[in-house]
Amino acid sequence: MKYKTTNHTYLDFFNNDEFVIGIGSIQKIVSDEIFFQGMLDLCHFCISEKELYEIRDFMKKNNISEEVLSIALTNNFIAHYHIDFQDQYSRNHLYYSVLGYDIKKVQDKISNSHILVIGAGGIGNIVSYFSSVIGVKKITVIDDDIVERSNLNRQFLFREKDVHSYKVDVIKRELSKLRNDCDIFVIKEKLDKKIIYDLDNIDLVICSADDDYCVELINEYCCIKKIPLINVGYLNDISVIGPFYIPKLPNSCCLCCDKSIYLENNIKNEKVNDLKANMKAPSTVVNNFFSGAMLGSEMIKLFAEDYDAITSLNAVIGIHNKDFQLEKIDLVKNKNCQFCGGDVYE
Repeated sequence: MKYKTTNHTYLDFFNNDEFVIGIGSIQKIVSDEIFFQGMLDLCHFCISEKELYEIRDFMKKNNISEEVLSIALTNNFIAHYHIDFQDQYSRNHLYYSVLGYDIKKVQDKISNSHILVIGAGGIGNIVSYFSSVIGVKKITVIDDDIVERSNLNRQFLFREKDVHSYKVDVIKRELSKLRNDCDIFVIKEKLDKKIIYDLDNIDLVICSADDDYCVELINEYCCIKKIPLINVGYLNDISVIGPFYIPKLPNSCCLCCDKSIYLENNIKNEKVNDLKANMKAPSTVVNNFFSGAMLGSEMIKLFAEDYDAITSLNAVIGIHNKDFQLEKIDLVKNKNCQFCGGDVYE
C-alpha cells in the first residue's frame, strides 16, 4: 500500500522559534524544532507516493521518530488514498480529508443515500442543492407552494421567469442541470400523512417547512420508521438547527421530546393571537445561508458516522446573524415521549 502527502497538508515557520503544523481546526503551533523538521522532511519525502517500507527507511536514515509518523497519519497529512482532482467531488473529498474522515466510506454512504426535504423555500433550495453537489443518489422534495417574486432575494435556484411555477418543479429542473445521475422526485402537494407514509427507503429527513403541523407529523413518521431527522430554520435574525434525531443512538431526543423549545402553551389571548397573525419573519440570504451551512456540516458528520461531533444532537443551536454569537439549548431525551420514548413503536 502506497502513501502520499495529502493536499491539505500545511507546514510553515511561525517565527524564528515556533512552527505551524496543519491549518484550520487541526492547526498547532509548536516550538519543538526537531519535531517540526522531522514532519517537514517526512511530508516533503512523501509528495510522491511511497511504500511504507520506503517511508520507514527514510525515517531511520534521517532520525525521524515514530511519533512524527503517527501524528502525520492521524491527521491525514500522509494517507494511502489519492484524490483525483478531475473528479466532480474532489473538493468535497479534500474537506472530508481535513476532518479526518475516510473519503471512500463517506462518499459511498452519500452516493447510496435518499434524502427527503420538506419545504422548497430558502433552506429547501440550499439543502437540495447541497445534497446534489455532494453526490446524494436520490432527493425527494415536498412542497405545494409556487414561486413568488419576493422569493428571489434568497431562493437562488429560482429566476424571474419561474414566478407562478411550482417550486419543486423548478428545483428539479435546476438540479437536473447539475447532475444527470441524480434521481430527483418531487411532490407538489401539501404534506399529509398519506403522502409521507407512502415514501420508503429514506436515509435522512430534513424539515425546513414553516407550517407548525409539519413538525409533529414528520417527527412521528421518523420515529416509527427509525429515520434520522433534523429541523432547520430561523427565528428572525437567529439561524437555527436542531435537535438532530438519530434513532440508532439510544439517548437521542426527537423533535417533540421537549416542546418548550417551540414556545407552545395553552393560554388564549386575543391580542397575542392578533400579533402572531400580524408577524412576518425576515428571510434573507444571511439567515437562510447560516442555517444551511450549519446543516451541511451536520449532514457530513452523519454520513461519516462521527456522532460525537454532531453539535445539534440533543440540542438546538442558534447563530445570531449580527454578531455571530452562538446560542445552545441543551435537551435531554424524554423517556416518556409519546414518539420516541421507550419502545413506543417496537
